[in-house]
Amino acid sequence: QCEQTDGFAEPESAYDDSKAARGEARVAVVQLLMMRADAWGGVVSGLSIAALEAMGSHLDRSSKLHSRKIEQKAQRQAQQDQQQYPIETTAPEGLPEGWTAWKHLYKSGKSMGGTYIRYVSRYGHKGVQSMRSVIRLDAAARGLDPDAAERQWQQSKKGVEEKRPQPSM
Repeated sequence: QCEQTDGFAEPESAYDDSKAARGEARVAVVQLLMMRADAWGGVVSGLSIAALEAMGSHLDRSSKLHSRKIEQKAQRQAQQDQQQYPIETTAPEGLPEGWTAWKHLYKSGKSMGGTYIRYVSRYGHKGVQSMRSVIRLDAAARGLDPDAAERQWQQSKKGVEEKRPQPSM
């Protein structure tokens, strides 16, 4: 299939040349993997342009394949995480009795993989987004003034913040 010229086999077609370059590139990659990185110069400088291009193409495909595998692993992990959520979490200070805090997982968008808190009450309120809403709904369910309950909660929040030690400068 190849002509002999000066002791070297010349490929008869572009396909043969490409095949030879890919083979040369595979051998070079194996050699590079078996040696220290500071000794790669000798192997790389001895490669033909076609072999270097074939090696670059191979490394590019390998990199894309590796990236795809990492992405698939992350997706599998996210699916496993989704199966564990929502989970009950520690109630924040000031959460009324009978209410629970639940941690949920963002399943899409920019915050995918992040978490957020929602509150649930024994009165049937689900998915309440803020402590302010919790305080107001709890007061209304117990027959109290929601505005007064919110003011009391705000005052207790300020008292807790004042009691915290301030960082020294």
